[in-house]
Amino acid sequence: DWIPVDYIGNGALESNLMGLEVFSSSELDPVTDMVLVYGQRDADSADDGIYLLPFILASQDEYYGYGLFDVTGGTGLQVRVNTLDGGANLFTFFTEYRYVVIPGGNPASSKSAVDYSKMNYEELIAHFNIPE
Repeated sequence: DWIPVDYIGNGALESNLMGLEVFSSSELDPVTDMVLVYGQRDADSADDGIYLLPFILASQDEYYGYGLFDVTGGTGLQVRVNTLDGGANLFTFFTEYRYVVIPGGNPASSKSAVDYSKMNYEELIAHFNIPE
């Protein structure tokens, strides 16, 4: 499901973050599994759409990224945002985030290897038959 933006800091800041999920070791192997995170714009905006992170919004000097971190209870997935110019921003470009975990651990031949990060959101959802 899409997760509404809810950064931990309030107001305009140089950086901010929000947690998306904490995975147990049975849910995610950070060494073999692939995690992709998408940001979605409000459908009413002029530049609505779904974007793969990391994403740079050059017009606002904003960077939207994500990472996996060791946390109590497992591996935490966080969206982290920051300004590129050291200023303070609200980071309002995205209204929601969604992540996809692609299990790893099964070697693929070079002929069948697929770079999922090169697929757009619609292609990935169709490839894995993920419900909207």
